[in-house]
Amino acid sequence: MKKIIIAFFLITVLCTAQAQPSFADLLTKSNTKTNLELTETVEAQEAKIESLRTLLLKADGKIETTKSNYIAAINAANKIENSLRFLYWLIGICVTIFVSAAGYFIYKDFRIRKMDKQADEAFSRVCKAEEDLQEKIQTAGDLTQKVETDIAEIIGRIQALETRCEELSKKSGETLVVKEIDADTRNKVKQLEDSKKETEKHITELSEMLTNEIKAKKSIGIRPNPTLYFRRGMNASNKGDFEEAIANFNKAIELKPDYADAYLFSGNAKCELKRYISAINNFDKALELRPDNALAYFNRAVAKGKLQDYEGEIDDYSKAISLYGKNSYEAGQCYYNRSAAFISLANSKGLKPGPNNYFYSSKADALAAMKFYEPKAMYNLACAEAMLLEKKNAFVHLEEAISRNLISLKHVEEDEDWEHLRYEPEYKRIIEEFENKSEEE
Repeated sequence: MKKIIIAFFLITVLCTAQAQPSFADLLTKSNTKTNLELTETVEAQEAKIESLRTLLLKADGKIETTKSNYIAAINAANKIENSLRFLYWLIGICVTIFVSAAGYFIYKDFRIRKMDKQADEAFSRVCKAEEDLQEKIQTAGDLTQKVETDIAEIIGRIQALETRCEELSKKSGETLVVKEIDADTRNKVKQLEDSKKETEKHITELSEMLTNEIKAKKSIGIRPNPTLYFRRGMNASNKGDFEEAIANFNKAIELKPDYADAYLFSGNAKCELKRYISAINNFDKALELRPDNALAYFNRAVAKGKLQDYEGEIDDYSKAISLYGKNSYEAGQCYYNRSAAFISLANSKGLKPGPNNYFYSSKADALAAMKFYEPKAMYNLACAEAMLLEKKNAFVHLEEAISRNLISLKHVEEDEDWEHLRYEPEYKRIIEEFENKSEEE
């Protein structure tokens, strides 16, 4: 039994030994496998190395490109820096020139102003001296005239005396008395003649002084100042001496042909003297020089109204309103005057009372004037309503205007705008009521 078991064991071991490969086979197989793996690994590494080499080449290209861009950027920056340096240099020169020029013109303006002021003062002194000399010459002239009158009177007395003496000498023979009186009188005449000569000499000296003063003024370069004449014109206007004002304004214009204000106020002075056509010419010139002069449009409108050019008057008031601003006090004054101008224009066209654009425009302007100017426009409103045949409102506003002393009763009775309503009971009541009040006062 033991032999059988041992035999079975040996057979089993042999079978197992035959089934398993040898160590050499195992080693060969292991080496082959390892070689394959290593080959694959090497190939993979070589692929990676090749890929890295490609990436490195690309990186080198990018580095070269970046380097080129960097160099180009540096060159561009250098060019910009050079340009900026030139620009800074140019700006510095321009600023220096500007500051120098500004300083020069400021200094020049200061010098001019100072010289103008000195010239004004010198011219004022010269003008004052001229006035004083002229006054002295006038006084001397008056004195000379008085002396001549006295001489003529004395000569007349002498002649009368001689005639009387001749008559007396024929009667009494008193020739000596006559000669004494004659000699005494003639001495007085001689003194007067000497006085006359002295006066004439004094006048001559004063005239020479005046001439020399004018020459001196010209020689030192003192130029007449148009502003001085303008101020004289304004002072004369304020005093009501409009002729003198116009003369001074004309002198200012002569010295400064583009003196817009001189044209304007000369036109105002001419309006005061009722020289409306000449005044309009002045206003035209003022507006030519300053087209935005609202006051010139306003004053020209007034002058045109005086000449019954109502369309021109309305047009100028409209321009003045646009320049003043529709909601200003000055525009309210324009509305007030234009309200009356619309009614005057309608009357000049022979339009009868009733609905009409002119009367509606007059009413609108009167309302605007009451809002921005003064209650005085209430009478204009009443007139416009009267022309529109809005009787009830017209009488209400008329009564209020009279009660507030915005218009005189005499003016209402003379106003043609109420002609078609004078027989209305309400109109008669208003007039009678205020007439009675006036009588009681």
